[in-house]
Amino acid sequence: GGVVAVAGCNSYNASYQVNGSTIRIGEAAVAAMFCAEPEGVMEQEAEFLAALRSAASFRIDGDMLEMRTGGDQAAY
Repeated sequence: GGVVAVAGCNSYNASYQVNGSTIRIGEAAVAAMFCAEPEGVMEQEAEFLAALRSAASFRIDGDMLEMRTGGDQAAY
């Protein structure tokens, strides 16, 4: 499967694999735009993409998707 989204400034897409409640999100292909506004958006985008890469498990609670790291910490 694949993930397509906008991470604050750039759009990205990444592959993912799911096995039961485990998830592995591949390296994101990110558009190469730089956004100066709003301030800090590029840092926020980098942190968001790093959080996706750290995801090891997930659960769905109603309409919320929660992803956790291999150390069972929230992936954010």
